[in-house]
Amino acid sequence: MPPIMGAGAFLMADLLAVPYATIITMAAIPAILYFFSVGSFVHLHALKQGVMPFKEEVDMRRLYVTAPLFIVPLAVILVLLFMHYPPMFAAFFGIASLVVLTLIRKETRPSLGAIAAGCVRGASAGCQIAVACATLGPIIALMTKTGLGLLIGYSVEAWCGGSLFLGLVILMIAVIILGLEVPTAAAYLIGAIIAIPALVRLGLNPFQAHMFAFYFGSFSGLTPPVGMSAIVASKLADAPYIRTAFLSINAAAAAYIVPFIFVYNGALLLLSGTDPLWLIASIIATLSGLVCFQIGFVGQLLTKFNLAERLLAIVSTVGFLGFAAQKDFMLLLFVLALVPLVLWQMRKIKSVRAAQTL
Repeated sequence: MPPIMGAGAFLMADLLAVPYATIITMAAIPAILYFFSVGSFVHLHALKQGVMPFKEEVDMRRLYVTAPLFIVPLAVILVLLFMHYPPMFAAFFGIASLVVLTLIRKETRPSLGAIAAGCVRGASAGCQIAVACATLGPIIALMTKTGLGLLIGYSVEAWCGGSLFLGLVILMIAVIILGLEVPTAAAYLIGAIIAIPALVRLGLNPFQAHMFAFYFGSFSGLTPPVGMSAIVASKLADAPYIRTAFLSINAAAAAYIVPFIFVYNGALLLLSGTDPLWLIASIIATLSGLVCFQIGFVGQLLTKFNLAERLLAIVSTVGFLGFAAQKDFMLLLFVLALVPLVLWQMRKIKSVRAAQTL
């Protein structure tokens, strides 16, 4: 999620020869769409399982006191990045602003031991990133010195037979498989070497091609049989790993569609020349399509769905997402499937309430 996107985003900025601020701007809408789709899945799944909302008292005074510790450094980093200062420069002054803010109040003022421990943790995290980046060297050398990258790239172009969609599917599968064993940055970089040149030759904008590969490279954390995020989640929930991993894929299922939407609709990446009205229409259509997808996928709106209701939701999904991808107003006719779906759900909920009153 922008503005802190990990090492892969810095690699993308370097490969595309653009400022890092351009990368986080392009990634903003796709990232929001992803989290929105996952949030919709969680909410609908909770309704289906009958999970009741939690009530928790919020200490507003503590919130007001601690909020600047998060907001101010983040604002400093964003302002400096969009002023085209180097990322290291922005990070330094973001940390400096955080240190100054913690020293103002006694409750947040760290001890010398805490400062030393923080420096140690920072150095340790830096070493881990350095090791991950060091592993990229042999991979890049293997792909470039042996000509393997060019060979695979031309093979991808031959396999897809001139079809951009098939080329995207091949790249998606390759990056997801590569991401099982290597960090996101490495998976993205390998995908950039072997497949992105072929996609660009097929007519795809380089920005869209690189963001497509980076997006799917980020899914390594939840894809079994590795899925480190799913491993951590299963331990926290005391749940079986495989079931947790597959449920995590279910939660992200709608997000697998998002990269294909912004490949065919560059407005979602805020590319230059984007029509503001078309951008707003694209965002609304994509959000609506993702909600319809999750409604049909989970099988829940006001009440649980039957098979016919699931099909109506999927048909509406095709209408919204097809319009967002192709600007085809005829596809919006599929949205009319929402009308009988909503009426059907309202009728079912009324009958359930009537039965409960009896």
